[in-house]
Order: sequence, then structure tokens, then C-alpha cells
Amino acid sequence: MHAAHKARFYSKMPSRPPSLRPSTWSVPWVLLHLLHSVSLWMHAAAPELQHWFPVGGQVGETLTVTSVGKNNDWPPKIWVSNPEVRFTAEETPNTWSVEIGKNIPPGSVLVRLFNEEGASQARWFLINETQSFRETEANHTMANANRVPIHRMIHGRLSERQDVDTYQVALKAGTTLIARMDAYVLGSTVDPLMRLLDADGRVLAINHDHYHLDPFIAFDVSRSDHYYVQVMGFPYPANASQRFGNGDGYIYQLLLTDRPYMKASETLKEEGSVRLNLDGWNLHDVRFPPGRAGILPRYSDRATEEQRRLIHMENLSPEKEPNDRLETATGISQAARGSLDHPEDVDWYRWSPEAHTWYQLEVQSGRLGYEGDCLLKLYSEDGKEMASNDDAAGMRDPRIEWQSKDPQTCYLRVSSLLKSSQPPTHYRVIARPMRPSCHLTLESDRLNIQSGDSQELKLSIQRTFGHSKPILIKALHLPPGVSMPLVTAEANQKEILLVFHAAHSSRSYQGPIRIMGVDLDNRWNQYVAGKETVTTSVNNGVPNGYLDQVFTKVLDPWLTLTSASGGMDNEEP
Repeated sequence: MHAAHKARFYSKMPSRPPSLRPSTWSVPWVLLHLLHSVSLWMHAAAPELQHWFPVGGQVGETLTVTSVGKNNDWPPKIWVSNPEVRFTAEETPNTWSVEIGKNIPPGSVLVRLFNEEGASQARWFLINETQSFRETEANHTMANANRVPIHRMIHGRLSERQDVDTYQVALKAGTTLIARMDAYVLGSTVDPLMRLLDADGRVLAINHDHYHLDPFIAFDVSRSDHYYVQVMGFPYPANASQRFGNGDGYIYQLLLTDRPYMKASETLKEEGSVRLNLDGWNLHDVRFPPGRAGILPRYSDRATEEQRRLIHMENLSPEKEPNDRLETATGISQAARGSLDHPEDVDWYRWSPEAHTWYQLEVQSGRLGYEGDCLLKLYSEDGKEMASNDDAAGMRDPRIEWQSKDPQTCYLRVSSLLKSSQPPTHYRVIARPMRPSCHLTLESDRLNIQSGDSQELKLSIQRTFGHSKPILIKALHLPPGVSMPLVTAEANQKEILLVFHAAHSSRSYQGPIRIMGVDLDNRWNQYVAGKETVTTSVNNGVPNGYLDQVFTKVLDPWLTLTSASGGMDNEEP
């Protein structure tokens, strides 16, 4: 309990006659004592941060945002992973002014709220290139739709009962409207649905799931006119209700643009030449920087690192037809681009792995936004099937982890599991050599210790691609008086307990620390531990978690050190 809280509390308490024992206190006095205790407990709690609304802004923008979560003592302190994004608390509780620096690159930052009792979970705030537009209610029908200029990033929330948000946009013939909604990847509690209507209210396009649960519409405009985009959604995770939902957590951002939108860009190597392959919409307006042909400018903000990483790939081999049999397989070094031109199409690739090497074999298709459900199989030189996978990589994309043995020629076979009629399914098939590695996952991203006490934190160890070395676990950036003994995780250990101790003389502290592992036989191999934000658990037929997020792992757990002596070693962490 804070000293100031104690002073205020006890100064208002009625004095107790010395003759009365606790067993003879009056009922009203006991109730008053309990009410004050509850009040103190509420004021002493660490702040909560579930979401920001809006969840992002444009480079160079200054805006007002709301923090969703309990904050009993306003204002809490705030920590941001990049000082170019400055949050300032306003007088109204849960209201902040945010100033985004002009030189910060597009992407995202992590933010925590904290007070003397502890810190909130880390949540993200997005930095976009696209100009922001903030939704205003009521906009549930075409008649009261928000009018949005084309090429805007709309920040909205389904806050009304069974809410529908409607946006009017003027489109020109000959362009393609891109409407991409981000909600699932933001950690929102909505499973969204989006549809496009013409001025007469006819539904022109509708989409529910495109990138995981987030919808996407690409519509070729044949007539210049006003069009309407409507957003609605069901609760996530799913429950028994079949009605549209609403709530503070139903946040989203919606990109509406008719500018170049890149689905994929690749450099293809063929017969000593290199050519650039672009796939997307409105690409006739692509312009390269002077003297930098082949260096693509950024197009259309992506919410997650996985989405950004997937766009560009270099040194792919183009598929050469016919390659529908092992004997006519297309030769590749590490990666190729191909297409399944009809439901029965099968593509074979010839590939020579290095001996005694781990490989990650995968197909990228659904994650790039292509339709279809690919199957990947690995065959030996004599045509024997050695491995097969359907969707380990997510979004209907297969992935195989495999270790080569003796030198040989291998074959990769790509086919479709969907046998109904469909457009060509484009894909990349990749055979990437991998080094032994470790994934270190913390049970929590927050650690609370009192001076003179110890605290345990569980660390899980997942070894990949043949890693079998002991790992030394250490903590960095600990404040004076706090220690964590070095721990060695043996090759067969899957989890280990880390013990932190705070000396009696240690002063109060708030700030991030770092936990990492290093291979004992090679200190250059380092692995940073963090709290994962993704999960593959399943509930009610849909993922009871998130398979991709703005940050899939929160590094640098937060340490709260409480000292009876008071004072802090870092007033401004």
C-alpha cells in the first residue's frame, strides 16, 4: 500500500475506544473498515491495457487515443519501445495525446502502462504511411455513411449493439478498389465480415475470411460512382450467439485504396537473366526511384511482420511446363514460382540438397492471398515418398522439416487438394537450409518482486532443426540489488525455472529486462526469450487464440521491484 494512501485512509478512520476488543466492534464500523480496504486494494492495482483505440496513426500525425482497460489511479506512467512515439496523458481518464515522429519508419511499437504496483501487458500501436480517417457514429446505414476520401486507413470500432459501420467512397472506372480489414491480427475480439454495395444497395462483393479471419475485397470498377463498404462482425472466440457483436475490443483498421497494392514481388532467374515479377492490383502506376530500377517502393501498409516478410522474394526459378511427372521435373536451387492451372494439375521440381543438412520445405500460397489448398510431398531419387504435409505453415500452406543424409537428387511435388473448378493457384515452393536453433518462451512477460524476496519464472525450451547443445541462460539489464544465477539447460530439458532474488537493500525499480540463452560451445548463437502472443489451441471450431499478431512474441519482460524503503532507481525508464 502506498504511504500516501495509508495516510489518507487512516486520517479518515474513526478512532476505536480502547475498551473495545475486535470481537466487540460494531457491524457498521466493520463494514466501513472493509469498504476502505476494498477501496485501497482497487487503488493499489497495476494498470490494465487491453487495446488502443484507434490502434494506430500516420507518420508525423498527432492524435487523441483511448486506452481500453482499468486504470484506478490516473494517470499511470507509460513506456514506449520507440521514443519517436510520444504518449501524453490528458485530464480525462484513459485519454492520451499521441505524437508520432516524422522520421519514424512505418511499422509498430510496443506500449506498457505502469505504476508502483506493476505494469500492464504490452500492447502494440501501429505506424502507417496511409493517411488516417477516424470513424464517427452513427454510420450503420447507407443514408448516414461516413464519407471517406479514397486511399485512407480507417480506424473504427463496432461499439453499438449489433453494430454495422458503413463508409461511402467515390471510385473511378478502370481502377480496382482494395478494401482490406485488420482486426484478428490486432488481437481484436471480433470475427469480421465485410461487403461492398453499389449506390442502389446491391451487394457486389462479400468476404469473411481472407488472411486468417480478416476479410479482403478487390473489386474492378466498371462505372464511376459512389460505393459503400460495410463492416460488421461476430464475437471472437465464437460463442452460441449468431448475432453481430459489439464491444470495446471490437477494434479494426480498414484500408480503402485504388493505388498500387502488392500481393507478391519476385526476381526470377532464368538462363543467366533476371526479371522482376509483380502481382497485385493497380500496378500500372508503379514507379521506381530514379536510378534504382528493381528497388520497389513500399506499397500499402501491412499490419504484421509476417505479412510484410512474405511480399518480396529473390532468386526464384520459374516453373517450366510440362513438369507434371518426375521425369520432366523443373530443376531448382532453393525456390521456384509456379501455378496449378487446373484442379488436377501436378507440378514436380528436381532439387539437390546438401548432405547432413536440415531443411524447411514449404509452399507459400494462401498466406500470399491466393485461392487453393496445396499439398507438398518429398520424394527420394528412386521415387519413394519420404514426407508429406497439408497445412502446417497455416492458411492452407504446407511445411515439412526434414534432414538430408547421403547426397542424392530429391523431388518436390506440389498439387491441390481442392478438386472443384477454380482459377489458377499461384505459389512459391521453397527448400530453405536451416541451422539448429532454440525458441525460448516465458510463462509471463511481467515479473514482480519485493526487496528481500525471490520470484520464479518458468522458461520453456523448444529445440528445432537438430539442436542438441546445452544452453546457458542469463538475465541482462537487471537493476542493482537484483540477481538471477546463471542456469544451464541440458540438451534434454524442455523447461527450466529461473529464480530472481532482490536484496533487502534494493531500491524500487520499474523497467524492461532481457533474458537470453547462448550455446555453451558457441557464444555467437544467442536466443532471446519472450512471451508468445500466438497459439494453435482450438475451441468451438475456430482458433481460441491468434495465429498471427502484430508482435508474435513480446521480448524484454517487465520487472517491478517494490522496496519498503521507497525511492526508485529509474524515475523515467
